[in-house]
Amino acid sequence: QQLVQSNMEERVREMDEFYGMVSSLRHDINQQISIAKMLDIKSGSAESIAFLQELHDDLPSVFDTGIPAFDALMFLKSYECRKAGIPLECQLCDLHDHPLSVTELTSVFSNLLNNALEAQKTGGPDGAEKYIHLIIKRTRNVLFIECINPLFSVVQKDDSGRFLSTKTEGRHGYGIESIKSIVERAGGECTFTVREGRFAAEIFIPYGADH
Repeated sequence: QQLVQSNMEERVREMDEFYGMVSSLRHDINQQISIAKMLDIKSGSAESIAFLQELHDDLPSVFDTGIPAFDALMFLKSYECRKAGIPLECQLCDLHDHPLSVTELTSVFSNLLNNALEAQKTGGPDGAEKYIHLIIKRTRNVLFIECINPLFSVVQKDDSGRFLSTKTEGRHGYGIESIKSIVERAGGECTFTVREGRFAAEIFIPYGADH
């Protein structure tokens, strides 16, 4: 019950952040448009063209997987990655007939990406590469998900091999436990490995017989 409550609170927080971000972006874009008008775009000056290119580059990526809630989540996370200076490389597929509920789907990916972002907040050694590699693809009747990111701190486990939280000493990481619970309920499997300074999550979820 505590795990469910924690996840619900996390979803509400993310939606609040999303709507706040959209409002902020709208305000910023309106300001930038006003500046663009003053630069007299019709003149085609190098300054105005460079300004519009910079504005375009600052906009987060737009996603279209067939699931609006998931696309909104990815939009939010891509914005967070951009602000943190962490490249988010995605290889996505159409998800309109995915084998999870929308709530489960967004919960899995929110936890995956939150963990990947949190692992890189310490910054790491000078010149350390930051990145998140995310792959979602359907292979026959299985949805395959892979998320890889570098680690800049030691990951701890308890005696049973369960990952411990990086935020609260002695507590298990809610994110990974939530992912495992959702995937196993759907008849799937997931592995979480640490190797050569990288954390990798691999998830396999079967589609139902009607897919």
